[in-house]
Amino acid sequence: MLSGDEGSAVRPISGEKTASYTPDRAPLYEIVAGHRRYKAACAAGLKDAPCLIFTDATLAKHAAMSAENTLREDVSPAEEAYWYAELIEKYDFTEEQLGKTVHKPLNYIYTRLNLLKGNPAVLEAVQQRKIGLSVASQLNRVDNDQHCRYLTYLAVEGGATAKMVMEWVTEYKKNGPSPVVDITAFKEAGAKGAADHGPAKCFLCKSNSYPANIVWVPIHDFERDQILRQIESLGTVPAQDEEVKP
Repeated sequence: MLSGDEGSAVRPISGEKTASYTPDRAPLYEIVAGHRRYKAACAAGLKDAPCLIFTDATLAKHAAMSAENTLREDVSPAEEAYWYAELIEKYDFTEEQLGKTVHKPLNYIYTRLNLLKGNPAVLEAVQQRKIGLSVASQLNRVDNDQHCRYLTYLAVEGGATAKMVMEWVTEYKKNGPSPVVDITAFKEAGAKGAADHGPAKCFLCKSNSYPANIVWVPIHDFERDQILRQIESLGTVPAQDEEVKP
């Protein structure tokens, strides 16, 4: 089927039955969404085109709005989640019925609705566009509220990828939550150091490459020096001018 909507995926026309009839008593229908698709089909000489008929005009308009909204580049998964939840509550839909109404696969529906069932801190981060849906899905696997909020904070601050967060979650599933440390003082000291001496560097390789992987770890300076001496004795610390690879 042809589409008259620039850059859009092909979708059925949405319509509703009217109270009018043709002279031979056939019911008449009104297009709610897809006028350009209808015109494109007519221009192409098509006699038939996919169409969804809704008995509830408000539902038809809601479905059309949802389909159009999800094609916007600036729509967030959190906005979609709220919209889908509203349709489910208003029309007592199952997820399967909702998927058919808004023309989306079940997995697409589930991943967004799961945001509303997950940790509020994760949902807020998605709403503010600080993390993406793939990172959020990993974070919501953490069932400990405090630890989930802590990992969300680290993901936002460090710009963590979904793969990095998945490793954090795997570690949590294996060993449980790690102690949560208030690193405010360390961040302030780091910010001051960055202002005076440039970005923070790894204390082992002396590089500031891959800043998202640089973490703040409370440690006594004499213990840090001891670790450095032990590692240097093994010859495993890269030279300062050596390229550091992740």
